Amino acid sequence: MRERGFSGGNVAISHCDNHAVAQALKESILSAWADSLIEILPTRGLCSYYAERGGLIVGF
Repeated sequence: MRERGFSGGNVAISHCDNHAVAQALKESILSAWADSLIEILPTRGLCSYYAERGGLIVGF
């Protein structure tokens, strides 16, 4: 995220049956950018197919 120019803000983390890792990622992001607003969501439909079970998709 740092390499892509992220400096804090909104983040969406979608997980495919892996809430624990999504929560760990959220905490890691918040440790670097405390002012970020992070939402964790389950994947649905086509995103579940691309993420595969246990996968994450992160948007920022």
